Amino acid sequence: LSLMRDWEELANQLAQSKSWQGYSNRHSPYTALLADWVLADSSSQQDQSRQLLQLLWRRFSWTGAYNIFPQKSLKELVRSRHGNSFEQNMLYCMLLRELGISAWPVITSTRDNGKLVRELPLLSQCNHVVVQYIADGDTLLSDATAPWLAPGELPMESASSWGYRIATDEAAWVALPAKARSEIRWQLQLRFDSTLHPQVIAQRWLKRYGLRGQDPSRALLQADEYKVLQQLEQRGFEVSAVSLL
Repeated sequence: LSLMRDWEELANQLAQSKSWQGYSNRHSPYTALLADWVLADSSSQQDQSRQLLQLLWRRFSWTGAYNIFPQKSLKELVRSRHGNSFEQNMLYCMLLRELGISAWPVITSTRDNGKLVRELPLLSQCNHVVVQYIADGDTLLSDATAPWLAPGELPMESASSWGYRIATDEAAWVALPAKARSEIRWQLQLRFDSTLHPQVIAQRWLKRYGLRGQDPSRALLQADEYKVLQQLEQRGFEVSAVSLL
């Protein structure tokens, strides 16, 4: 897009674009169903937001692509179950709204893409979308491409100082604070029944402080845990996995 008068004008034009309208203010039976599942198991809004992130992780996969526009319609996203960063986070934003939680998309730039220059309202500076929402009175930020992080935490690539909230009459700059570290802990428990047959229960805690949790957490989720459990099963152990996110 060409240079706008200011970021507010840019945000209004973006929110009214056809591609964004396809993911904005939409109500669908599918999102309503997902929201109902979360409502049944969650007591607080922050619990609901956490459950939604886990639900997205279980049912959808991120393609690894950053974008501020969709590459497919909402219907195609639901059918394929994988999408870019815009599609993943806009779906998360829609689901939060289904639960009655105020939520807005925030356009930003990843660290690799460079920091936003606030004096230049150019959409070409942006390549990513995260979500800002208010849960239990707290204003939080989340990125649905990193569902292993707790509500209010962003992965390293998303925390690039500033983002701009896309909202009619509520467009504004949003600080994307950086946090220092993450901690990952594993615990393996062995239980024996009366026949001394071992049963293994693997429990994973991802105690996260945001930025440095992305790559090691993804590695654990995609590789190490399953390799460990597979090896135990091959040796005759009865294995069950419990993930506490």
